[in-house]
Amino acid sequence: MFSALQKIFKGYLDHLVNTSSEPIQINYQTAIPDVPDQVITSDQSSGRDRNVKKLDIHVTTPAFYSRFVHYAHTSEALDRECLFTDEKNRTLWISQPELLPLLLPKQSRDKNIEMAAKRSFLAELRWKLMKRLRCQPAEPAYPVTPKSATFDVDDIRTLPYSDFDRFVRGDVGTVVAGDYRRMVTKIFLAQRVMLGFVEMVDVLDLGLRVGLCWVAAKGMVSLSVSDRQAWSTELLRMMSMVLCVAGCHLYGLVKGYI
Repeated sequence: MFSALQKIFKGYLDHLVNTSSEPIQINYQTAIPDVPDQVITSDQSSGRDRNVKKLDIHVTTPAFYSRFVHYAHTSEALDRECLFTDEKNRTLWISQPELLPLLLPKQSRDKNIEMAAKRSFLAELRWKLMKRLRCQPAEPAYPVTPKSATFDVDDIRTLPYSDFDRFVRGDVGTVVAGDYRRMVTKIFLAQRVMLGFVEMVDVLDLGLRVGLCWVAAKGMVSLSVSDRQAWSTELLRMMSMVLCVAGCHLYGLVKGYI
């Protein structure tokens, strides 16, 4: 999952660099062992007479990618994962934070990016479910401020599509949109109901699929051995069997695999 999210994040950095108001070059370290360090340069920087700004972005742990998708705004993600947090909690290092305003997405520039790609009604429902599930990432290992023992403050805001979401929902991210949405939905579900353990969501998913297959197989066996029932009962049983057999396909359709 980290590798897949890293590839999408790299595309997002490409987009930010190429839409920057000034030429900029990023030296990007991924923290993924099989992925080498990369240099991202804007098209504007090809001219030798331009002053190219250089920025080093080093991801220090692959966990950054699964934490980044929780944030609604890129600036908030960089603040909480790098700039304004305890050094022990940092998942990202940036060489010159003062250059970030050149890189961060502008609302006026990106507000229509997600409108370019058309999607079906069912696909839009899946995206709305993902947005509904969006939540804050897990608390850092070393909290910046101690929690009160007397009360908790919960964030009750409905978080919007993030800057990262809008990039993927646009034409530039259409190819990976389905994979991204499924991965992020799984991350949010894990954070909400499985204490952040994505593997448990996979176990539940597998259990549901096996259960649907078992119900379908049981229905087929029951239909094959019962030949003395009334026609109406048999018709009802056959319809039930068809629904059971189609259960896995319907489940895949809901998740977006079909």
